Amino acid sequence: IKKHPEVSAIMGWCGTYYSKNVYSQATLMFDNDWKQRSLNGVNVVDLEVLDNKNIVYKKSFLQKKSLKYDENRVGYENGAAEDCDLGMKIQEAGGQAICNKKMIVWHKDPQDWLWFMKKNIASWKAYQSLGIKWDLLERENFKSESLSLIKTVNKFSDDLKLSKMERFKLFVVAKQVMILNRVLPIILRTKNEK
Repeated sequence: IKKHPEVSAIMGWCGTYYSKNVYSQATLMFDNDWKQRSLNGVNVVDLEVLDNKNIVYKKSFLQKKSLKYDENRVGYENGAAEDCDLGMKIQEAGGQAICNKKMIVWHKDPQDWLWFMKKNIASWKAYQSLGIKWDLLERENFKSESLSLIKTVNKFSDDLKLSKMERFKLFVVAKQVMILNRVLPIILRTKNEK
């Protein structure tokens, strides 16, 4: 905080308690990849990724700009990306953020398929709800190009030193999420039409 008094937020990094569980691995992989694509060195170029799991906000900046959480978002789907929304407000108000990957919070991530899928569906719905307020496609211009799923899995697997079988399992679980993200809009549209 003393080293970077000019920033409005300092975002940390995430780890998982269950580094040998494939569902926890996949949760961590997607979370950290999402954040990594919004970094340029230590600078966060898309403050949408400011994540309440591990962050320090500069209170004086928030007060000066009258920025706060949208409390209406908190109840939707048990929390609807209110941290992403606040991050975008901070960026719109001219705030800056950095990332300190040495500031790690360890999470108790999903450990079974049902919990993992419920979390992904809730996250997808929460993120989609931001589209009502923000132009999310335009925000993709802030992010670095995403890696292919195979490259993302391989990079993450190398970092965790996963075996070939563990790497394959991670790819299968990650592919399920990619398919789910394509199918959910169709399912929800059909459900809403009934």
